[in-house]
This record gives sequence, C-alpha cells and structure tokens, in this order.
Amino acid sequence: MDIQFNQIRFAYNKEEVLHGVSGQFKAGGFHALLGPNGCGKSTLLKCLNHLLQPQQGEVRLNNRPVQKFSKRDLARIIGYVPQSTRSLYPLDVYHTVMLGRKPHVGWLPGEKDQQMVLKIIEELKLDAFILRNLNELSGGEQQRVHIARALAQQPSVLLLDEPTSNLDLKFQVEVMEVLKKVSDQNITIIVVIHDVNLALRYASNFILMKKGHILEQGSHEVINEQNLEKLYDTRIKKIISDDKVFFVPG
Repeated sequence: MDIQFNQIRFAYNKEEVLHGVSGQFKAGGFHALLGPNGCGKSTLLKCLNHLLQPQQGEVRLNNRPVQKFSKRDLARIIGYVPQSTRSLYPLDVYHTVMLGRKPHVGWLPGEKDQQMVLKIIEELKLDAFILRNLNELSGGEQQRVHIARALAQQPSVLLLDEPTSNLDLKFQVEVMEVLKKVSDQNITIIVVIHDVNLALRYASNFILMKKGHILEQGSHEVINEQNLEKLYDTRIKKIISDDKVFFVPG
C-alpha cells in the first residue's frame, strides 16, 4: 500500500515539530527514517497512523485520506510498534500476540488465528516465553513480543519506532531479517532507526530528517558522507570492506 504525506505540520503546545514535510512510501518497500533525536521521526510515524492529527497537511493511503478510514479498517491495514511498549495488563506472551488478531475476528479467535499466532511466536523465537507474563520479560524480549503482535494483524503497512532498541546485536539482526522477509511479501515497512549501517543493510529507501524538515529522501545513494555529516553535525568516514559499505564517525 502506498502512503503519501503532503505539507504535514504538527506542533506540541505551539512548538512546531514538523515543518511542512512531504514525501511518499511506495508499496512493498523497506523504508528507514533516519535522523537525530527530536527531529520529528516518531511524530511523523504517528501522523501516518492517524494517532496524531496534523494541524496542516494530509496523509493518504492509496490516495485516500487516512481520516476516511474507520479505526477497525486502519487496524487491519496498519500495524504499529511504538517506542515504549511497557504493558499495564497482566497478559502472557501468547495472549498479547493474539491481540493482533482482534481487528479480524469476532467474539473468539478460531483455529486459523491460533495457528498464525503460534507461527509468528516461533519465527520471532519467543517459544520459551509463550506462557510468561509480558512484564516479567526484559525490554528486548518485550520488544519482540510487540513486533509479533503487530505482525499478527496481517497489515499492509507496518510502522516501527526503533524496533531494535534494547536488543543485543544478535536479536537486532534477527528482527531486521524478519522485517525484510515481511517486506518481501509486498508489505510496506517503515522503520525509525538510529543505526545507519543496520538501516543501510536492510532498507531500500530512506528519509533523512533534521529539525522537523526532510533533508533528503531516496534510495541508497542518499546515504553518503556529505548527507550524513549534515544530518548529524559530525565528520563521517566511509569504509568499504568485502564489497560492503559502512559509515563511522570520522
């Protein structure tokens, strides 16, 4: 599903965070939002999901204004994993992931829903925690559970706000591998992420944000020393090893 956003402006208590940003996420792509803390990445993500209503501008899903969709329809289309996923409810892992089926089922989930949830739990290597209370898990384990819940929605679009935070390197790679496989199924993946090299390894399209503006957007060619130095206000060095490109502070 294509997502277009045009001249989006958003302010918290009259402090503008997004200054008329415009762009597009093509259907089925793996898109990364990069930029310093506080540049508006998470706010833009919430505007795309209609969790926040911009003071100006418009978000469209396949050229239809997002506000024209019902909450249930949006939940069938968009899965969302926020930065903070601490649960206030004493649910175990299985039933937390099952919540992702809510937009698709009636009173009770059926056998198909149960099989789907178990498959996703297995894919994200959560089998060992399946009956554990969510609040007993580490931050990284909880993050994987909430990604599993979003995947259980069978969304056309999956929005993730720093999905690899609190994960060690092994699970960062495993989560990104899962997301890459999901994007290969023509699901639009949009990820807010801080690790430029991890984004470069998996994403195909990038939006670089700074101080509420879009600095650059495009495919891999926008990830270069010049743009990254503008983005992060520091010297950046490009390293090529075994035909792979890495960027490190210079």
